[in-house]
Amino acid sequence: MRILYLQHVDWNWIPQRPHFLAAELSRLGHDLHVFHLRAWRRSGLVDQDPGIELPVAPTAVGCLPRWSRPVVRQGDAALLRRPARTARALRPEVVWVTHPRLEPLVRELTDMPVVYDCMDLAPDMAGADQRYVRSLETRLAARASTTIASSPRIADELSRRYAAAAGPLLVRNACRADFAWPALAASDARPDSGDGPVRALFFGTVGPWLDMALLEALATAPGVHLKIIGPVRTELPPKVRPCVSGAMPQLKLLELARTWPDVLLLPFRTDDFAESVDPVKLYEYVGLERPILAPPLSVLQPAGPFLTYYRSVPQALAAVRAVRAHDMPGDRSARRAFVADNTWSARAREVDALLAKGLDR
Repeated sequence: MRILYLQHVDWNWIPQRPHFLAAELSRLGHDLHVFHLRAWRRSGLVDQDPGIELPVAPTAVGCLPRWSRPVVRQGDAALLRRPARTARALRPEVVWVTHPRLEPLVRELTDMPVVYDCMDLAPDMAGADQRYVRSLETRLAARASTTIASSPRIADELSRRYAAAAGPLLVRNACRADFAWPALAASDARPDSGDGPVRALFFGTVGPWLDMALLEALATAPGVHLKIIGPVRTELPPKVRPCVSGAMPQLKLLELARTWPDVLLLPFRTDDFAESVDPVKLYEYVGLERPILAPPLSVLQPAGPFLTYYRSVPQALAAVRAVRAHDMPGDRSARRAFVADNTWSARAREVDALLAKGLDR
């Protein structure tokens, strides 16, 4: 199918769900034309690795910073509508949309089936004007012939908020096969850290959804070496800042992640927003075959056999100090099976089946 793929994440941002699905759908033979919003903040961008690539180069769409502010809205919406003529000329059979912000462009593309792939509860995101974003999402949900949710909580919330719209289908996040399998194959090669500091790693965007009290405690704990890799999108406690480095290409990150850490962290806050996010790194972490520490969020349950849970900062500190690479829930065969079931290529096949049915459930 010819798919007009509208994503709100800059193509050179650290790869997320929209990048992976676009690349895998293209690999399945769909004719994809990706339009992406051009990020104003360039500090979190990377050169994408092989495997996250498209036959047709993505098209950057102009937009304005602070887009949800009332004084900016009209100008931002006008910029988003500008590529409509180019988009219509492609004669897409499906318009794929990843965020309500793109609704002004979708509005210009009449008589085309729309898939809304909802990866976040956009109105609830920190800093968003909830009323305005909700109005955009209401129109988008009403227009969409198919709505996809990345987590059960998002699916439930979309059904509650937009009861008249098409009920969402669940297509979870996943991991790159070329990220997970080399790590599993090489995991025995990592030298044990012995009696040195326990090396704790988190990689991903550093945002307000992280437990800053826990990160500060780990950054200052004797016998613990904390490393955080990713772009920063929130205020950090001063003692955490030295532990943070910027984004890096995924395959370079893999080289570090498969050899350096003793333990991998999912240091999320335990709130409704965290429960709605199915983290990509959850699936990547399982493939890295290291102990994984996490709070008891129900959204993490698919990987439950491979997680060690903590319920407080003291519990997390004690678990980090006690852990070594051999203290690992779940055996290797179970991890391999989990990874095989949760690759982006597997998710793309789920989506491909939807498209083959003509988006008709």
